[in-house]
Amino acid sequence: MSDYDEYSNKRGGGFKGNLSDLKTIKINIDKVMIDIRAGEMKAINAAGDYVREKIKDKVLQMFGNTGHGSSGNLYKGMVKKAIPDGVLVGAGSPAFHAHLLEFGTVERHTQTGKFTGSLKARPFILPTFEEQKNKVIEIIAEKQWV
Repeated sequence: MSDYDEYSNKRGGGFKGNLSDLKTIKINIDKVMIDIRAGEMKAINAAGDYVREKIKDKVLQMFGNTGHGSSGNLYKGMVKKAIPDGVLVGAGSPAFHAHLLEFGTVERHTQTGKFTGSLKARPFILPTFEEQKNKVIEIIAEKQWV
């Protein structure tokens, strides 16, 4: 008799069911894993919504009540997009210029050498992520098990 068999016998034996019982157990584990994943995604979506709203607040704070210019495209363009393992939060349509504001530009010149300007960086997305990271963790921890 092997050490495992001896240990198993002392502990009341090993699994004494049949293959059908094992399949049922696996199906139940799979269902639990699906429920866990659904809870994770619900929590991640809630955190993404929170961050998107905080970025929009920062846009209004930094660029005025319309969210940068009369069109408000920067404000309107703060989006949350679902991906297989979470969400992406940031700038999308119609805020195609968001990266220029976030990171700034170098001095630009036309082909003839005429100076066309530069733009000083005015970050609003990355600072918001940094400011809100503890709250995001809190939201995920809280919502995951609700």
